[in-house]
Formats: sequence, C-alpha cells, structure tokens
Amino acid sequence: MIKEKITELETKSLKSGALVVFATTLIGSILGIVKNILLASRFGASIYLDIYFAAFRIPDFFYNIFVFGALSSAFFPVFSETILKGKEETFKLFSFISVVFISLIIVLSLVVLIFNDQIAYLIAPGFSKEALKELAAIIPILMLQPLFLSLANLTANFLQLYKRFFISTFAQIFYNLAIILGIIFLTNSLGIRGAIWGVILGSFLYLIIQIPTLKNLGFKFNLKIKESLIYFKKIINLMIPRTLMLLANNAIYFEITIAASFLASGSLANYNLADSIQALPQTIIALSFITVAFPTLSNFWAKYQQEESQEEKETHLKDFEKVVKDTIYNILTIIIPISLLLIVFSRGVVSLLFGYGNFLESDQIITANLLAIFAIFLPIQALILFLIRIFFSLADSKTPLISLLISLVFSIPLVWFLSKAIGVYGIALGVGIGALINFIALISYLQKKINLDLKNILKISLKSYALGLISCLIGYIVYYFLNLIIISNSFIFLLIKLLIAGGVAIGIFILFDKKSVFQIIVQSFKKLIFKNGDKKY
Repeated sequence: MIKEKITELETKSLKSGALVVFATTLIGSILGIVKNILLASRFGASIYLDIYFAAFRIPDFFYNIFVFGALSSAFFPVFSETILKGKEETFKLFSFISVVFISLIIVLSLVVLIFNDQIAYLIAPGFSKEALKELAAIIPILMLQPLFLSLANLTANFLQLYKRFFISTFAQIFYNLAIILGIIFLTNSLGIRGAIWGVILGSFLYLIIQIPTLKNLGFKFNLKIKESLIYFKKIINLMIPRTLMLLANNAIYFEITIAASFLASGSLANYNLADSIQALPQTIIALSFITVAFPTLSNFWAKYQQEESQEEKETHLKDFEKVVKDTIYNILTIIIPISLLLIVFSRGVVSLLFGYGNFLESDQIITANLLAIFAIFLPIQALILFLIRIFFSLADSKTPLISLLISLVFSIPLVWFLSKAIGVYGIALGVGIGALINFIALISYLQKKINLDLKNILKISLKSYALGLISCLIGYIVYYFLNLIIISNSFIFLLIKLLIAGGVAIGIFILFDKKSVFQIIVQSFKKLIFKNGDKKY
C-alpha cells in the first residue's frame, strides 16, 4: 500500500514536472520571438545584426561541445549513482564538475581573448574590416555567457534530479527577458553591444536565481578530486559519442556563418530570423511528442532485450514499433499542415512579427522567402529529431553520428556553391537538402532494425499534404478577400486576418480528417470543458 502510494506520488511529480517544463518552454519560445522582433525593429537586417548572430558561434560551440554534451548524455545516469550513496556524495561530484566547467571556460576564454582577431576572421571572413573589428571585440565579452550558462544548466539538472522542476525551468525565462531589457534600455547608447550585455545579464540571472533552492537542499561546496574522478571518467566515456555528434552538427552552423559573411549585409540576420520562426513548431509540438514517447520506447526496448521468452520478446517489439508509428503519425499530422501554412502565409507571418522600425519591406520579402524554404523541410527536420531519439532508446548513438556525417559531406559544399549561385536562399536550400539526406539515411538504417511500415507513413504523408494544401489554399483565398476588405496592415488587423484565414484552413483540415491529431486535441478540450456530461453551464 505504501509502495503504491509512493509510486502514485512519483507519477504525479513527473506529470507536474512535465507540465512545468512545457509551460516554461512555451514562455521561453515566445520571449525568444519577442527578442528577435525587437532586434529586427531596432537594427533591421543590417551588418550589426549579422555581427550579433555571428558572435554567438564561438561561445555556443564551446557550450554545446563541452557542457551540453556532458549534461545531455551523462548527467542523469552518473548522478543517479551518487544519489544512492547519499547527498554528500552527490555534492562532491557537483562541486568537482562545477570547478571543471569553470576552469575549462576560463582557459578557453583566455585563448579567445588572445586570438580574437584571428577567430573573428575564421568565423566571418567575408565581413569588412570594420565589422571584423567589432566582432573581435564582442566575442571575448560573450565568453562570459557559457561560463554562467554552464553553471546554470548544471544547477538546473541537479535540482531536477531532486524533483525541483519549477525553479530550475522558471529561471530560464530570465535569460531571454534580460536580453529584451538590454535591447530596450542599452542599445540606444551602446548599439549592438547593449544586446550582448543583456545576454550576459540573462545567463547570470539564470544561474543566480537557482542558488537559494540549491542551498535549501543543504548543498555545501565539497571538493574531493580523487573520490570524484571515478564518476568523472564515466561522464567522459558517456559524453564522447554525443559530443562527436554535436561537433559534426556545429560544422554546418559555421559553414552558414562563413557563407553568409560573403553575401549582402543582413543576409545572416534574415537567415536567423526566418530560422527562429520555423524552429517554434519543432520546439513546442514535435519535442512534446518526442518527450512523451522517449521514456516509453526505452522501457519497451529494455524489456525486449531482457525477455527470454520469444513470444514475449515479439510482444515488446510490437509495442515498441507501435509507439514509433503512432508518434510519427502524430508529428506528421500536425507538422505538415503547419509547414504548408507557413509556406502560404510566410509573407504575412514575417510582416506580423518583424514588419516594424528599421526592418524594411525588402528585408521582409527575403525573410519570408527563407521561411517558405525552411517550411518545406520542416516535417523532415521534426522527424529527424524523433528518429535520433529512437536510436538513443536502442542504445545506439553511432548510427545518428554516421548519418549526420554522410549528410554533411553533401550539405557543406552545397551550402557554399548554392550561396554563390542564389545568395542566402542557397544556404537555406543547401541545409534543407542536407537534412533530407540525413533523414533518408536514418530511416534506411532504422528500417533494418524494426518494421516501420514505410508505405503507410508515405500514405499518411501524402494524405496530409493533399488535404493540407487544399485547406491552406482556401485559407489563402479568405486571406486575399480580407485584404481587399481590410486595407490596413497594422499589427492588430494583420493578426486578425491571419487568425481568420489560418483558422479557416485548420478548420477545413479537421473537418475532413476525422482521425487527425487536431481532431483528437479538439475532442480532448471538449471533454475537459464538458467533463460533467449532461450538466448545463
């Protein structure tokens, strides 16, 4: 009875934790868009915004490789071992890892400070001398970000280990919030450096807000190098495959920045702003399904491997395959219509978000065209995220790495040559083709391990595309006539027009696809609202 009660409480804790993570992720994504709106309005698609985005390449690279690689792949497995031995053991490892992160980032920061001019040139060789000088000055300042972020994320993971989900995720909101404040209050006097100092403040706040909760857990700094080295070696071994994958993945981001630096001023800004829009469905929708599916997949595969009975093994394998197929279906059924909506309404969406201040109409057109290209490959990008997680659930981290390397062999030269041919559109197209190659490789490898029923996936995709296209075209006709009736394109009127037209498109899709996830969501909301059946409200 007591055991059942504990299990029930644990389940409730996980559910509430998942809700908190989703809510804060949503808020963080919205604030991220607001941040980009303000940047676009303040600086337009200018060399200053190019410098801003280019400056993040080095600190993001170091953070992703050395910090995120360790935290994402090794933190929970290794720290879970220490928990069994008590808090003191966990505090020792936390203290040791903190010192390692701080020392590593400080050393790397000194290297960046010494070679800042050379590093700036390597990142953006096509920039003018003045732009390179500003970039070289900003990069060392920005190295404070991975220092604070590494400690902040380590602390967040540590708190989540002890089920402190709220503060560890809520603190992330302050990151984008501080950047927003930096743009509003500092850019008039400091230019683009005002936004940079907002980044530094945000990463610092993300760390400092979590400290009181850390202290409430009874944390005391306790550095025991010899005792912690055993666990540290395990972290290193676990993070190597993940780090190699992140290293390969970062190669394309450097290529994008390098190629864009040789194009017209504002090209990198246009690219990143469009990318930030198409990333939203991946972050909010696709990752929601993936987060739910991943633990279940890992559980079914573990049972499959441990089961001795062939009949039971087949049952667990079928359960595994069903979760894979259902999740793919759910992702495609929602992402495909959204991708078509972004293609059809790309100009309206970009104007709504960035059509203010110094962001010119010509910049809006370029960004809208980039968004449309990104949206074409959006379903593929969303599925790649899930396919990688499937391989992780199979305890296979090598296959995603091999697949990524294969795609990079094609995408890196494609990005370079296509950018020379058709400008910034070539960069987006090259990245998209690389994603397609990665997807084909992943799906081919996975089909050899499990039955994916590719014919049915193709059938579902074609059905969603056909119905989505018809729905979006009808929605666009509505949008066209609304533009004739409502001439003004102010924020509120443009929002109304897009909501009505988009609502019509989604409504038609739901009406004719009774089994769609949209329909399931609608039904779920109905049940939630009218949960008392015949009760009148």
